[in-house]
Amino acid sequence: EKVPSNVRKKWLSEPSFLASCKAEKGIVYTFDFYQHLFDPVEFSLKLGFKKIQLANFLSGQPIQVMAVDTASGEYIWNFEVWHRSLCEG
Repeated sequence: EKVPSNVRKKWLSEPSFLASCKAEKGIVYTFDFYQHLFDPVEFSLKLGFKKIQLANFLSGQPIQVMAVDTASGEYIWNFEVWHRSLCEG
């Protein structure tokens, strides 16, 4: 079930919720979240002081969104984000 970002932010700011969360030893966790910067409708990064059209830098290639199990090297998920601006030109 999809949880809106404002709800996730509220949950993660609650000490009682965080107390129920745990991380396992021996597992590498890497997270990069740019949803506050990425505009999928315009296919741009909005940095506050500048908006960057991503198609200008990707040479027609889509954005890759993926997760990999580092122990096995297998993809947990791997998909591409396409936008019509990648095909124009």
